[in-house]
Amino acid sequence: MRLLLLCLLATSASAGEGAWIFQERQPLAAGASWHEDARWESVGHTKIDVGPVTVRDRQVDDTSAWTCGVVVDAVDDAVPTTLSASCDSVVQVESGVAEDLSDAVGQAVVGQGSPGKRKWKTDADKRLKKAARGFFDGTFGDVGVVDKDLTRLLLPPGPVAVGESWAIDQQTVTDAFGRGRFTLDADASKADVTLLEVVQRDGAAYGRLGFDVVIVPGEIEGGTFQAARMGLTGVAELPLSGDLPYRALDADVAIRFAGTVKRKGVTAHIDIDTTLKGMVRKTPAR
Repeated sequence: MRLLLLCLLATSASAGEGAWIFQERQPLAAGASWHEDARWESVGHTKIDVGPVTVRDRQVDDTSAWTCGVVVDAVDDAVPTTLSASCDSVVQVESGVAEDLSDAVGQAVVGQGSPGKRKWKTDADKRLKKAARGFFDGTFGDVGVVDKDLTRLLLPPGPVAVGESWAIDQQTVTDAFGRGRFTLDADASKADVTLLEVVQRDGAAYGRLGFDVVIVPGEIEGGTFQAARMGLTGVAELPLSGDLPYRALDADVAIRFAGTVKRKGVTAHIDIDTTLKGMVRKTPAR
């Protein structure tokens, strides 16, 4: 089946004079598995004031990294309901303080339930420590939700040739990042993607996509601002086949916000100036 798919992709590329077709991302099937390596580093400063009281004021110097194997054990109505994860290493450091994640390493862990509501225990049905539960929920809690994978936004709207660029629809960007809480400044914002090359990995075709995204709000619901900007640049390597869980991502994110936001009758002044840099690799299970 995979060989047939690759032949069809090759045929479409030839017929389109070098054009490549990326399939829409598909829900994961039972038995899907991958090896995941990731490392993210964030530095900067965050300050939040409510009236005369400072509720947060800290220098950001955080690191998170993990090496885990993941298997989708059961699926119900195209949604994974049981996952298994086994991690060789997990590190989370916040402001120089490392969390105790010994529970997350060296043993099989099972997550049961729908995405966002999974309960994590050892495969021997033993309760994990809070930090370990938080890691698995934050890292794998949304596995199986296609809409939560923002790399899908990079996919071209049709066949593309190597070197060709396209823009992501600005409303799509607003829906993905803002959830209705802000409008974009169309002149100051952009979201451009370029197909850099197509490569073969483990018998499957992957497109390397370079992206440059700048998000500048025009208005923010319940808020005002003096500065507001998020920039994302990097490279993603995504399979042309929509049913493969593998992908790679290298990204740099810069966030700057200074202004006020009102929620539930409380007005907070927020000052954020942080950068996030890192990578994630999802490759065939070893």
